Amino acid sequence: MFALLVAGAWLSSAYRTLPSPEPAHAPDTVFSSARAMALLVEIGRRPHPPGSPAHADVRGYVLERLADLGLEPQVQTTTSIWGRGATARATTVRNIVALLPGSASTGTVVLTAHYDGREISRAAGDDGSGVVTILEAVRALQAGPTPRNDLLLVITDAEELGLMGARAFVAEHPAMADVRLAVSLEMRGAGGPSIMFETGAENGWIVRALEASGARPYANSMSYEVYRSLPNDTDFTPFREAGIQGLNFAAIGRASTYHQNYDSPENFSESTLQQHGDNALRVIRYLGAQPLDDVNDEDVTFFTVPILGMVVYDAGLALPLAAALVILALVVLLPVRKQGGWGGILTGLVLGLVTVTATAGAGFGLMAWLPRFHPEFGSLPGSALHHVGWYVSALAAAALLVVTSVFGLARKRFSAAELTWGALLLPLLAMVLVAFRYPLAAMNLQVPLAAALVATGLLAVPSGGRLATVLWAVLLALAVPVLAMIVPVVEFLWLGLSFRAAAIIGALAGVLMILLLPALERLREPNAWWAPTSALLLGGLLLAVGTREAAPDAARPAPS
Repeated sequence: MFALLVAGAWLSSAYRTLPSPEPAHAPDTVFSSARAMALLVEIGRRPHPPGSPAHADVRGYVLERLADLGLEPQVQTTTSIWGRGATARATTVRNIVALLPGSASTGTVVLTAHYDGREISRAAGDDGSGVVTILEAVRALQAGPTPRNDLLLVITDAEELGLMGARAFVAEHPAMADVRLAVSLEMRGAGGPSIMFETGAENGWIVRALEASGARPYANSMSYEVYRSLPNDTDFTPFREAGIQGLNFAAIGRASTYHQNYDSPENFSESTLQQHGDNALRVIRYLGAQPLDDVNDEDVTFFTVPILGMVVYDAGLALPLAAALVILALVVLLPVRKQGGWGGILTGLVLGLVTVTATAGAGFGLMAWLPRFHPEFGSLPGSALHHVGWYVSALAAAALLVVTSVFGLARKRFSAAELTWGALLLPLLAMVLVAFRYPLAAMNLQVPLAAALVATGLLAVPSGGRLATVLWAVLLALAVPVLAMIVPVVEFLWLGLSFRAAAIIGALAGVLMILLLPALERLREPNAWWAPTSALLLGGLLLAVGTREAAPDAARPAPS
């Protein structure tokens, strides 16, 4: 059971959505990361912040590549002024704009990325990857039938200075009059899954279009729910503020490269570039064929299931599903109560609180202790540490240690079903609150809770002989939805918030273990002590490896 749960967690990772790179000799209609990488090597040769000679060289290189594709790129040169409070900034921006006319256009689709970098950064990821994705995707698009709608390439300038180029394009360019949709390609790092993390309001039409396009990003409507309440901006922001619907893609893995000199082609993941390009090509092909008269519809809930793809349904189902899960919990309570009194249920609730508090505390303590091993701590804008995967795994081991210890002791007096039902009251209450406050994020708890409650009901049913083997298999199967939903969310928070949010990551690891309690019951065999002992040893080993790997090297240098 333990080995299969670990395998299930690995398969549930959003990293499993990453495709294999396509070679340079791939068919013309296919996006090839190898062909795009050849372009990225040229763009990422040296730092090119706005106004530098290298910046002008990159602009010239992009203009040449667009001309090679048979396009007639233009440079929009204008003064862009940005202000916030008592701060003001002005710069001359030079946006690169090129049109691919459609056969019978019903509106214009914008495909955008920025070609400037940040100070010392070679800007291969942020955002050279977006620029080469556009160049290679357009080449592949031209190898097929001409799209119905116009496609406008907007490769912006001075994004790093405050979205200056994008703001100037939206405010001043005459082509904006026909723009109906915008697809933005960003990057905050150098790897990981390509994430569709933002849309405009009333996103039902565009999200269903993303699903129908066959693109395979990692997507979760929680990111849309959260991101719209944050002050973060990208080049998609001016389009969204102008009422333009669209999709915003970015990858956030290897975030320690963000705005660093080693944001370079050799440190960039080719699998990430392949997924970024596959998504962009599929989306613009699909949108290029659709009538764009009405591209807004009521918000929808959406999430990606690794291997299977996207699930999309009406956001209005969040509250009915919450009510259904409360009813399911009450139904499951009936057989659970037959196994004992309220004492076991109350104990399970208390132990659930202990688990989440302890794992959050472990994360807080770990983040307070680790900086002594990491000279880069505090100097990286995109990440707390160069590499944190070992520490996230150590937190998962700590959560397993806590849950198998405290619930293992309580099992001497109470049944597994009683304790589990009581512990599940915590995520059940959280789910109800989220369904009211953040309905587009509620499914991240609703799907795992449904599986965990059914599994808890099965624990309350007497079984023996062959039925025990069947129950073992069913409990494992019911653990799959828990892992498939929670593991990518843990990754998303770890990558998006950095390991500074270790307390939150630890708490969520504790919630994961509570939802897995029916399957973890099997870890009491052949005895109750091996699982917590193994988790303790494993956590210590992971911490030791992590701190050993913390030494600076050429790929992860110490700050100067």
